[in-house]
Amino acid sequence: MPTVRFAAINGTYWVGFCFLMSFSSVFLLDRGLSNSQIGLVLAGSGIVSVVLQPLVAGWAGASLRGLRRWIAGLSAATAVAVLPLLGEPAPLRDALCLAAALSLLQTVIPLISALGMETARSGVPVDFGSARATGSFSYAVASLAIGALIAASSTRVIPPLAIVAQGLVVIAALTFVFTRSAAGRATTASSHDDAGLDAGRTNYVGRGPFLILLLGATGGFIGHSFINTYGFQIVEHHGGDAADLGLSLLIAAGVETVTMFFFRKIVARWRPDTLLRVASVALAVKAIATWLAPDLNTVIATMVLQIVAYALFIPASVYYVDRYLAPQERVRGQAWMTLTATIGTVVAGLVGGTLMDLMGVPAMLALGSVVSVLGAVGVIMGTRSRTMTVTVG
Repeated sequence: MPTVRFAAINGTYWVGFCFLMSFSSVFLLDRGLSNSQIGLVLAGSGIVSVVLQPLVAGWAGASLRGLRRWIAGLSAATAVAVLPLLGEPAPLRDALCLAAALSLLQTVIPLISALGMETARSGVPVDFGSARATGSFSYAVASLAIGALIAASSTRVIPPLAIVAQGLVVIAALTFVFTRSAAGRATTASSHDDAGLDAGRTNYVGRGPFLILLLGATGGFIGHSFINTYGFQIVEHHGGDAADLGLSLLIAAGVETVTMFFFRKIVARWRPDTLLRVASVALAVKAIATWLAPDLNTVIATMVLQIVAYALFIPASVYYVDRYLAPQERVRGQAWMTLTATIGTVVAGLVGGTLMDLMGVPAMLALGSVVSVLGAVGVIMGTRSRTMTVTVG
């Protein structure tokens, strides 16, 4: 039951993320903005989120009540920011409101990760991988549905659906409550594995190696964000439309579901640092494959690589922070790790749109491929240089 309720938070959140973030380019293009202007909107939202994420993580702390309230409050504020988008098109207003909504939306991600880990540590049996897989599955279904709806009607369907999704997140977060007795009775492998990690440990990962890891992850997510942020422009470059974008996102999120559902077994066999190295290389390969894809079908097919790229990196990074950072640094650590993806969105916004307007889609994807390769090198260096002392007994 706890996993089902945590899955509800993940599922509703990623549906809302799909509506607002993944189809933001489609919406803003329809509202009259250019690629460069869309890039500025996305970059601006990312910059605000970069500031908010560590601040909110510090305010929320490791309190389950605080985390739930912040998730609900930020989701409600996101819905309020979307409300003006229900009106007639007004490019400046729409750009500012969507930027505000995206800033708040991205700030919630590390709080959800921290909520899952802190819940497991308190003794409540929560399977983070299965819950996150529910998020990916929900995202997949939402991608196909919203893509088809936009192709059949218009982008006007996005704001009302986004508001409903945020309302569901608020409900799921506020009802994620467990009694002390329920927590005390939980003795599953999940709670044992996650809560017992501190036993006998004297040293955790140093800030230097963790910083290198963060820089590498940022590089990987820059390439990833070029593809995600401008997915519509990429499929349009190859002759596709919003329905094709929905299909590509369906495939990517669908294969994510497999990895995340079985992640608990995967991480029991391989350490999080090893998984991060594999995932960072896969992110680079996916970026290169998208750049070199000769047609629309190949672009859509490259989304299968998500199964060992983003789908592996996200849960592995959550477990890495939870296992190898000191207890007092974990919530902030989740926020800093999430910042790598946010900064990727910022760079994609600042550089991607302008580069597309000047040189086209292939030039943007080429740059993303180069940065992704450099990011993989950084992740490998950052995780291999990790030093940790464990005492037995």
